[in-house]
Amino acid sequence: MKKIYLLASLIFLVSCNKKVENISSSSSTLSSSTTISSTSNNVDYTLFDTNLIGTWYVHSNMLDSLPINTPFEIFANYTLEVQNIKFNFVGLYAGFEGACEFISESGITTFVVSCDGEYADWAYSDLNGNQDTGTAKKTPVSEGLQYDYVGPNWPMELVNEYLELEGTIPSFPSDSYSLWRGLSAMYDDAKSCMIDIFNAGSKSAENYLKILQDAGYIFEEKDSVGFYCGHDTDCIYALRIIYFSSDHNLSILIYNYDTIY
Repeated sequence: MKKIYLLASLIFLVSCNKKVENISSSSSTLSSSTTISSTSNNVDYTLFDTNLIGTWYVHSNMLDSLPINTPFEIFANYTLEVQNIKFNFVGLYAGFEGACEFISESGITTFVVSCDGEYADWAYSDLNGNQDTGTAKKTPVSEGLQYDYVGPNWPMELVNEYLELEGTIPSFPSDSYSLWRGLSAMYDDAKSCMIDIFNAGSKSAENYLKILQDAGYIFEEKDSVGFYCGHDTDCIYALRIIYFSSDHNLSILIYNYDTIY
């Protein structure tokens, strides 16, 4: 797949807002009263990737503002539609080959899509700073996220086996852990693991942070997306931790230290 972190750079669009445009069924909205200047009439339609034509379904996301299986459709007339919002093709995003940029008819929102075989990378951002990014496919996800392990044991051995590391990460107290292992779209397809803990308390991220810091882990402030980012003192693991209040879900993302730092 094309490197999705190029699309994720949309989060740095300047915010200046008032009008609201709902792109998702979540609490995130896209808003601004300013028209984006790139919606000129001088569009080079030869840059449009015809492989994008069709209906795509969201397979992964960063912030769940476009939930899994949300469809978006790209038409042969160089337009895109998602959640009843229409977009027009305006060229390549920041000049990146294959990264087709669409602007909503109101000029509020940018949506970028690039295709690499059966998957597409997508990202959107509005001028108020709302954004999401992920992957999509022309077939919906049939059963949601497929976990490699669901059970009562902290899956440290499975994490180390996949990441090819040796060490341990303190556990967060829970009756059940769900482990997903795969490639990180955000970090250039590097190996990553995600441990989901459902029915976690609203302060679970902060409570887990304290457990890790007591064990010597070093953490930064929340990043712009809302993740706590840190690592162990031996520089083996890099962690990103976030709590999703809508699902009461604590997500712990684990990487090789060198992936992030």
